[in-house]
Amino acid sequence: MVKTRPCKCQIIDVKKYNNKTVTWKDKYFYTAPQPCFLHIPIGIAVRIENAYTILPDKGLKFDEKKHMLIQKDGLFRGQLMFEVAKPKKNVKGVVKLNKKFLAKSHVGPYKEMCKTVRELKILAIKKNKAVKEIYFWYLTCPECVKGDQHKVVVLGEI
Repeated sequence: MVKTRPCKCQIIDVKKYNNKTVTWKDKYFYTAPQPCFLHIPIGIAVRIENAYTILPDKGLKFDEKKHMLIQKDGLFRGQLMFEVAKPKKNVKGVVKLNKKFLAKSHVGPYKEMCKTVRELKILAIKKNKAVKEIYFWYLTCPECVKGDQHKVVVLGEI
C-alpha cells in the first residue's frame, strides 16, 4: 500500500540514519536566509513556498521530494537549503557540498532537539571525530506532522 500525505514531504524512515555515517558528494543546494529563534526556524512554510516560485525563475531544477535542510548558523539566523540539480550556469545562492556527516535521528517535539544534538556530539567524540557544523534535515512539515512528533535527521559535519 502506498503511503500518501496532504503535503509533498518524503516518507523516510528516520531510524535508518540513526548513528550512521552519511557522505555527500557533489550535492547542489540553493540557499536562502532563514530567521530562527533559538535555532528553531520561524515562518519556514512561507519561505518554502517562495522557493518553489523562485527556483524555476533562476533556471534551477528542484524536486520537492528531495532534501530540505536548515543549516544551524546561530541562535537567530540559519540557512534554508533546497537540493537542486547541477546548474548549467553559476547561480547566486547555489552551493556544492562534498561533506561527511554523522547522523542522529530525532522523533519528537522541537524542544527536545537539543538533547539529540548533544547525543550526536557525544557519538562524534566516541568515534574520535569533531563536529564542525550541524544541519537539520526536516522530514515533516506542519501539514504532515502528527501532534508533536517532528521527524528530523540531525547531521553533524565531521
